[in-house]
Amino acid sequence: MSEAAGAEKRRRGVSGWKAFFLVVSSGTAAAFLVVGVIFGALRLFSSAINVNPQERDFAAAAPTRGVVSSLAPGGFDLCDSLGNIQAFSAAMPQRVDSGERYSDTALENPEEEARVIENECSWVLNIGGLEQSLFTLSYRSIAAVPSGESATEKASLEFERERSEVGEGFLSVVSEGDIGGLEGGGYYVYGDVRDEEVVQAMHFVGLVKSSVFEISIEGESSSGGGGDLEEEYRSLIRQMMPDIQMRFDRIIPD
Repeated sequence: MSEAAGAEKRRRGVSGWKAFFLVVSSGTAAAFLVVGVIFGALRLFSSAINVNPQERDFAAAAPTRGVVSSLAPGGFDLCDSLGNIQAFSAAMPQRVDSGERYSDTALENPEEEARVIENECSWVLNIGGLEQSLFTLSYRSIAAVPSGESATEKASLEFERERSEVGEGFLSVVSEGDIGGLEGGGYYVYGDVRDEEVVQAMHFVGLVKSSVFEISIEGESSSGGGGDLEEEYRSLIRQMMPDIQMRFDRIIPD
């Protein structure tokens, strides 16, 4: 073969079976690449939608906040905020107390250095869509203390006292422990409070910054065992925790 013919053959490039295998192998590699990209995107999307809804909602509802330095007199009442908590409003609450137990030292004694905000309110809820239960919330927020004192230390001592008494009034205790979800801590007791009517109750006490709050839920069990009510009560309190913590943390002064 002459040098001119060899050069001409090289200029023609790859042909025949070699060209066929080159095209096929290139197409296969491209197909694998596309499949890999699609699979990775699907995994990322799946991870995003499978996040625990409560964790996602809490993360969205409680971003990092700044320092809370002041609160207008009468500017906070947790009882008035309950209706804005989705888990609570879903139970079709009907308020049954007089609404006259609210107290704010800044309104009643504005010259006082110490400031305490407190209230107690009661509601009838439809737990599980069928059972009617009495829900009672009470709270005490230490919004200001004299110079040299610590509001959080005072609240912590009060929480420990309430925690030691949360089981009082029960005829028998079925379960007790920490529901979780509060940085300051929380503790519940569940059991029978009136045996003649087969009434079960869950009492919970929690601490958020300089606020101590208690939740009591009582209901008559249709089955007599109380197991279903226990889970319903625990679930309701657990779902309310992020909202309650956010309100105390963001509104009560540091």
